[in-house]
Amino acid sequence: MCTDAISELCSVELVDWCPHAELNDLLTSWSVAELHCLFPEVKPIRPKNDYVKRIIHLHQLDTVVERLQEHDPWLALNFAEYLAVYRLLFFGDPRQDLSTFVLRDLGISRFEEYALPAKRRLFANRRILDAYLELMRVTETVHELGPRPDRSAISLLPRLWRKFPHRFVERRRSRTLNRLARGFERAGELDAALSGYARSSLAPARERKLRILMKRRYSGCKRTRRGNGSKAVDGPRRGVCTPRDKYHGIPAAHPTNRCLFVWI
Repeated sequence: MCTDAISELCSVELVDWCPHAELNDLLTSWSVAELHCLFPEVKPIRPKNDYVKRIIHLHQLDTVVERLQEHDPWLALNFAEYLAVYRLLFFGDPRQDLSTFVLRDLGISRFEEYALPAKRRLFANRRILDAYLELMRVTETVHELGPRPDRSAISLLPRLWRKFPHRFVERRRSRTLNRLARGFERAGELDAALSGYARSSLAPARERKLRILMKRRYSGCKRTRRGNGSKAVDGPRRGVCTPRDKYHGIPAAHPTNRCLFVWI
């Protein structure tokens, strides 16, 4: 049954049967025990990479490929980008893979059958689908940058700048913007963080933006007080800037403070 399915996939060119590949990539896909069974004349050594290099050095290319094909042939998937679109359209979630169908065939997972009219489709047209696929690529890049992206990541902001009327796409865009802006905030790139938060439509973008603005104002107050010592510069002293709010960890905006915080 498996052979018939693979033959059908090969006939429509969705997969290639044992295509050309780098020997190092092929051999590292097998375990050390499997390699020792295929190449018993080569004594296993550690680390595995050195063992693989020794096998390649002691055998001809055709010999290695022939033994691997006899033991466990490999397949290469064609049109992987189409498969990603298919998964997204079927599941509505880019994180689910085709192993879900295996669980269905085993009776572990079941899917309810229901009608899906055009007006209830997740993507009404190709333009919205392409926009979401582009956001997926940007999101993957943001995740790869880690919690503290460097300054070069600012170039990603223009790709997330325009708001979308489609709710599903807009939520994805805003979540990615919030993550990227939070990374800029951790890295000290406050201008970039403010730009990201300003274009997001999801919480906690407004709260984080306000926190950055109040932090900047509080830092300005501290510099002013240090520069003027203990003397007032514009009339009688009405109060001082409290260092931190007891509950929220942000400068308190008491009405008697000399430093005025503008809420925008």
